[in-house]
Amino acid sequence: MPLASAMWLGKPVIATGYSGNLEFMTAENSYLVGHRLVDVNPSDHALAVGLRWADPDVEHASALMRRVFDDQDAAVQRGRVGAECVREGHSPQAAGEILSQRLETIRVTGRARIAVDPILTLPRALSRLPMRLAAGPVEAAPGPAHAARERLRQAVLRVIRPYTAYQQGINADLVTALAELSRDITDIRDDIAAERGDVLSAARRQRPIAAQTQAGVEEIKRILTLETDRTVYLALSELRARHAQIAVAPGGASSDVSLTGFELRAFSQNGEDGALAEILRRVGAPSQYFVEFGVESGREGNCVYLADVAGWRGLFMEAGDAMYRLLARKYAAEERVHTIQARVTAHNVEQLFAQADVPDAPDVVSIDVDGQDYWIWEAIERYRPRVVVIEYNSALDPSRNLVQPDRPNDAWDGTDYQGASLGALRSLAERKGYRLVHTELSAVNAFFVRADLVGQAFPRPDEVVVRGTPNFYQRGVTHPPARPPGRYVDLESGKLVSGGREP
Repeated sequence: MPLASAMWLGKPVIATGYSGNLEFMTAENSYLVGHRLVDVNPSDHALAVGLRWADPDVEHASALMRRVFDDQDAAVQRGRVGAECVREGHSPQAAGEILSQRLETIRVTGRARIAVDPILTLPRALSRLPMRLAAGPVEAAPGPAHAARERLRQAVLRVIRPYTAYQQGINADLVTALAELSRDITDIRDDIAAERGDVLSAARRQRPIAAQTQAGVEEIKRILTLETDRTVYLALSELRARHAQIAVAPGGASSDVSLTGFELRAFSQNGEDGALAEILRRVGAPSQYFVEFGVESGREGNCVYLADVAGWRGLFMEAGDAMYRLLARKYAAEERVHTIQARVTAHNVEQLFAQADVPDAPDVVSIDVDGQDYWIWEAIERYRPRVVVIEYNSALDPSRNLVQPDRPNDAWDGTDYQGASLGALRSLAERKGYRLVHTELSAVNAFFVRADLVGQAFPRPDEVVVRGTPNFYQRGVTHPPARPPGRYVDLESGKLVSGGREP
């Protein structure tokens, strides 16, 4: 077997202590054979002029083989250490992570030809330094003069001990300083990557966007360069006019009870900004308070306009470390807006609301956690928002009551396996005293209004347009199918079933 493969299986490995194998072999996880550098014979290699290579000490290699045989317990332990090192730092998963980071760096910087990327290589080099300092030099090769050499070495070490101790202290300080520098660089890199992370992750999940239209390419380029979309300011002017009509009391029906024509985008992902403004005009907003979780960096969201422009009070919650740092930084000086880092689940949602002093009847609650949305809304009992905006899975048959199982630690994998069908959310809403009033054009979010506020201001249940197929970004883009297909809880039978549409 090759060296790394043997180490992966926990075998004690003996090899020359030189060249590329030192990327994964150390004196602690394997047995390194002493060597001397010799000139390469031109007859052995066509390009040998001026080259040198390591000539292993055969006697030392033999002694190490004997040691492995004589002290098998120590050899087994060293094999375990080797397996841990190779599996942790050189597995397909570790290599994939390095490749992923490299590709992301290329996407962010546009630089494909970089000889050495210190951000990627520094942590790996640092991980080897402490082991090398602790292990010291490669063990000396035994031979006829080994005993005499060892006595001389001990004598010299005693003489120079003050200097070697000083050097060891310097080395330790250098490793500590490099480790701190690495952490600082990593933090800076994470912040920069997070600024663009929402678009990069969307681009990875939705590769067809850029391929299908030049507009998709321009959108990605715009956000990668952190350029503000000029159309945002056009939308702001219209939204400002609409929000000026929102009062404490309900504003009543419009001449067109359907909400599709009111969709408008400034800070929302799709047309949620405009639809929400019209809903709030019809039902009123006495508390002017919102709650949104799964908002990432706060660059885009259903309640960002309410926080940034309309001057509402509210709560944003985000679980991811890098995204939350950006979110907290954005609203650090804004006392009206409370931010909490938390993974919201059905088991902690009301506790988090209480922690932030959310009023009993906030005007808007927006739920988007890519999976457990149904269970979280079901668990909200004490609080009665006027409007609930919740993501649904439009790839599921809207006539079926299907829900992803209640497993809070399951992360969305970018496929079409996630969340709940519109039918399941509609049934839950009726139990909780809410009514569906709108599904937006991209078939991502559904809007529910508290039943006591609906009156004649919204379409009748049978008049609400149910968008039951994904139409992401208004281009018919869908998430790739899960392999194998995910299974959902059928709320009517209580069984796990396929999410495929019935004929």
